[in-house]
Amino acid sequence: MCGTRTATTQKLSPSYAYKLVEANVHFLKLIPLGLALSNYAGHLSDLGTDSCYFWEFNLKGLDVSRNHHNPNPIQLLVE
Repeated sequence: MCGTRTATTQKLSPSYAYKLVEANVHFLKLIPLGLALSNYAGHLSDLGTDSCYFWEFNLKGLDVSRNHHNPNPIQLLVE
Protein backbone atom coordinates (compact mmCIF):
# COMPACT_ATOMS: atom_id res chain seq x y z
CA MET A 1 0.00 0.00 0.00
CA CYS A 2 1.68 3.22 -1.17
CA GLY A 3 -0.75 5.84 0.13
CA THR A 4 -4.31 6.88 0.66
CA ARG A 5 -6.41 9.95 0.05
CA THR A 6 -6.47 12.52 2.83
CA ALA A 7 -9.46 12.88 5.13
CA THR A 8 -10.27 16.22 3.45
CA THR A 9 -10.49 14.78 -0.07
CA GLN A 10 -12.51 11.80 1.15
CA LYS A 11 -15.24 14.20 2.34
CA LEU A 12 -15.75 15.67 -1.13
CA SER A 13 -18.19 14.01 -3.44
CA PRO A 14 -16.60 12.93 -6.73
CA SER A 15 -18.83 15.38 -8.59
CA TYR A 16 -17.82 18.33 -6.40
CA ALA A 17 -14.12 17.38 -6.49
CA TYR A 18 -14.27 17.25 -10.30
CA LYS A 19 -15.99 20.65 -10.48
CA LEU A 20 -13.38 22.13 -8.15
CA VAL A 21 -10.51 20.87 -10.31
CA GLU A 22 -12.31 21.95 -13.49
CA ALA A 23 -12.82 25.48 -12.14
CA ASN A 24 -9.14 25.75 -11.25
CA VAL A 25 -8.10 24.52 -14.69
CA HIS A 26 -10.30 27.09 -16.40
CA PHE A 27 -9.11 29.91 -14.14
CA LEU A 28 -5.39 29.11 -14.03
CA LYS A 29 -3.06 27.78 -16.70
CA LEU A 30 -1.37 24.64 -15.45
CA ILE A 31 2.39 24.29 -15.60
CA PRO A 32 2.99 20.83 -14.11
CA LEU A 33 0.37 18.13 -14.24
CA GLY A 34 0.75 15.03 -12.09
CA LEU A 35 -1.14 11.81 -12.63
CA ALA A 36 -1.43 8.97 -10.16
CA LEU A 37 -3.70 5.95 -10.45
CA SER A 38 -5.39 4.56 -7.36
CA ASN A 39 -7.94 1.92 -6.47
CA TYR A 40 -11.37 2.54 -4.94
CA ALA A 41 -9.78 2.95 -1.47
CA GLY A 42 -7.28 5.56 -2.65
CA HIS A 43 -4.24 3.26 -2.61
CA LEU A 44 -1.67 4.17 -5.24
CA SER A 45 -0.76 1.62 -7.88
CA ASP A 46 2.46 -0.31 -7.34
CA LEU A 47 2.22 -2.17 -10.68
CA GLY A 48 3.31 -5.34 -8.91
CA THR A 49 6.57 -3.88 -7.54
CA ASP A 50 7.77 -2.38 -4.24
CA SER A 51 7.41 1.17 -5.61
CA CYS A 52 4.50 3.54 -6.24
CA TYR A 53 4.10 5.07 -9.67
CA PHE A 54 2.91 8.47 -10.84
CA TRP A 55 3.54 10.53 -13.94
CA GLU A 56 4.31 14.22 -14.30
CA PHE A 57 3.87 16.30 -17.44
CA ASN A 58 5.21 19.82 -17.79
CA LEU A 59 2.98 22.02 -19.90
CA LYS A 60 3.74 25.27 -21.68
CA GLY A 61 1.67 28.35 -22.42
CA LEU A 62 1.64 30.42 -19.22
CA ASP A 63 2.23 34.12 -19.82
CA VAL A 64 2.84 35.70 -16.39
CA SER A 65 2.12 39.16 -17.78
CA ARG A 66 -1.40 38.14 -18.93
CA ASN A 67 -2.53 35.02 -17.04
CA HIS A 68 -3.62 34.62 -13.43
CA HIS A 69 -1.03 32.64 -11.55
CA ASN A 70 0.43 31.89 -8.16
CA PRO A 71 3.79 33.72 -8.04
CA ASN A 72 5.43 31.24 -5.60
CA PRO A 73 5.80 28.30 -8.03
CA ILE A 74 6.86 30.71 -10.79
CA GLN A 75 9.64 32.03 -8.58
CA LEU A 76 10.81 28.46 -7.89
CA LEU A 77 11.00 27.82 -11.63
CA VAL A 78 12.96 31.02 -12.19
CA GLU A 79 15.51 30.17 -9.49
